[in-house]
Amino acid sequence: MVFLKLVVPFDSVEEVFHFLLAELDRDRQVMDSGNGTTPREESALAEETFEANIHTALYLLAILLQIRSTDDEDFRICKLAYALNRKKLVLKSSRRSLLHLVCDESTSVDDFHVNDVVIFPDDGLVRLLLKCGADANALDVEGNSALHTIVQFSHPISHFMSLHNIIVSLVEAGAHIDCANKQRQTAQDISTTGVADVILRTKSSLSLKCIAARAVRKHNIPFHCVIPVSLEEFVAIH
Repeated sequence: MVFLKLVVPFDSVEEVFHFLLAELDRDRQVMDSGNGTTPREESALAEETFEANIHTALYLLAILLQIRSTDDEDFRICKLAYALNRKKLVLKSSRRSLLHLVCDESTSVDDFHVNDVVIFPDDGLVRLLLKCGADANALDVEGNSALHTIVQFSHPISHFMSLHNIIVSLVEAGAHIDCANKQRQTAQDISTTGVADVILRTKSSLSLKCIAARAVRKHNIPFHCVIPVSLEEFVAIH
């Protein structure tokens, strides 16, 4: 309806979003039941529905960002994004977070007319999620962060501002440029274009803490049960 230039009431989309939040909770309960009472087919269907609803939540947020017109509606969108972030949603098999999905051009957008108004990556949606509590350093099953995802964007020239804004937003939100995945590759290592590489270089400013963590990992220095537990995860991602 947004594509058809018809007026879409903000309140109506907001109401649908609240129902969707409740639906996500029900899907998760079915998937996590694990008590032997849920048939395997029902659990598999719940997982499929759960992932579809995660995508739908992102579509609705993107649409709300387009139709908002007042400061009050901006505030209400933030409340919705905060409620969504609190659920710490990830795709079950890949462990990809909401930020991963929003930064990935291959994220599915194939429903009727949705692909006319929702396009990924979406810099506005990235800023919203980060502003409302998303973890800029969340890792998927391969150890890739959202920064690893966005630097592989294949249209860096035609969508330069989106690419630039997303990388800057992630870095300013605390994303570690030197975070290494399970193949020991940083975002800069797997950047597929010179454009993303240049943006990363202009934002590259490693702290002494990061430099020390990289040295520990590079030289395979044992650190588990040697340094404070609170630092172990930090060192592990470098």
